Amino acid sequence: MSMTEYELDQFCEQNPDCGGNCTGCPLFAKWLKSELED
Repeated sequence: MSMTEYELDQFCEQNPDCGGNCTGCPLFAKWLKSELED
């Protein structure tokens, strides 16, 4: 499953753990890295 950059932005904005910012969410960054390596 891959997500577009827009979808990722929407996901981050909706994820309270990320504070509305992907770069502020280490767990999300780790997940994204694993997704991209698939």
